[in-house]
Amino acid sequence: MDPSEQTPLLPNIRARKYHRMWDLLFVTVAFFVIYSARSIVLSLASSILPHSVAFAALGTLHLSLSFFYLFAASAISDRVGSQCGMFLGSILSVSFNIGIITALNFNGNELLQTMILVPAAFLSGLGVSLMWASHGVYFYRCSPPERLSKNTGVFFALFGSSGIVGPMASSLLIQLGMDIGNVFKAVTAVACTAPVILFYIWKFRPEPSNPYSPVQSEVQSRQQNPLRGIPKVLKTAHLMVSPKMLLLVPMFLVLAANSAFDSGSLPLFLQSEDVSSDLQAKLLLRAIQGAVDMVTSFSAGKLTRMFGTRSMVAAVFGVQLLLQSALFWGHPVNRFAVLAFAAMCIGLCDGILVNQSQILVGTSFPSSCTSQAYAGYKCHLSLGGSIVMYSSALMLDNQGFPNMSIWSPLYLAISLAAVFGVYNVPLKSSEPVNAAEERASDA
Repeated sequence: MDPSEQTPLLPNIRARKYHRMWDLLFVTVAFFVIYSARSIVLSLASSILPHSVAFAALGTLHLSLSFFYLFAASAISDRVGSQCGMFLGSILSVSFNIGIITALNFNGNELLQTMILVPAAFLSGLGVSLMWASHGVYFYRCSPPERLSKNTGVFFALFGSSGIVGPMASSLLIQLGMDIGNVFKAVTAVACTAPVILFYIWKFRPEPSNPYSPVQSEVQSRQQNPLRGIPKVLKTAHLMVSPKMLLLVPMFLVLAANSAFDSGSLPLFLQSEDVSSDLQAKLLLRAIQGAVDMVTSFSAGKLTRMFGTRSMVAAVFGVQLLLQSALFWGHPVNRFAVLAFAAMCIGLCDGILVNQSQILVGTSFPSSCTSQAYAGYKCHLSLGGSIVMYSSALMLDNQGFPNMSIWSPLYLAISLAAVFGVYNVPLKSSEPVNAAEERASDA
């Protein structure tokens, strides 16, 4: 039997380490393929479309994500199962890519472009929300407790590499003279292989399982469920406003601001007369951010076990000070070195915060409401991103560059609030593990 499928009754370090490993890697590859294409589309949307169209479409995408995370994602995932949920979500998620490709055929008609992109963004939001809500449940249920941070770190490291491979491949195609519309078509075609992988996970692999977690009876599970008696469509909303979740919201908002700023506003600092050169530079920025994100994610699990979640989030505030200082005083317009430094800082923050968020959400709530916890986390993330994205057009100066007099205080305020929230939320397995557990995890 494959080591990844062993389920012995007695704890076995090797079996715990490799439990469902290949299934988790297949899921990681599927998300990598989808987001290799998605990172390109999101990064260049504000550059190849009118600002009003791009920010309206991106804002709708985040708003759609918030809506479906709140009212539908966890309920659908619970109903069809996490494997089926990831498969169905992957099919719908590419609709935004297709919308962008279609909209490029109607340059000059902003109304028609908006009419195409807004519904596409809304539909894509349903797919992405279902994918991520199902993903959180799948990884949590397939990971032994001491392996959760490690598995999460490896996933987001490999997933983050999509931000390198996609932009660099697209930059090469542009250098070879391929039209940007054809580049989008090529990467979207590659993204369509992800549903095939997830269909295999759904139909030919067993349900997510973890024989190493404490087993609860059905009665115990019901007694510990804080959402008992609440209608299904309101369970996620109820959990979202719980005191523990609200303390984590500022950390989610830092991630949301990073995503909105990195994809919508940071590329606008590059506005020279050479459009092709600008596009390649923007893709390179995205690749730099992805590379730092990947390396940080690989290291985040071990660093969290060494220093703890609180110290990791406090370090993010220090990185934000460096980032905002560079953009506020560094005169970033058409200065690639300054923008590359900013991209590295954003990648570092994302690599740390995504890992901490996944662990905290997975370990801070009863297992009976894991899907609602992850959906609530993603809803807060998307709602924050929607607000920031819709506001981005208002936070440009008279020359069309991001106004750092607004962005910098906003970033630093929510980063400081994130540190306060994490220092006051009760922590469980996200704290450094003891020596025995660490040896088992690293064996």
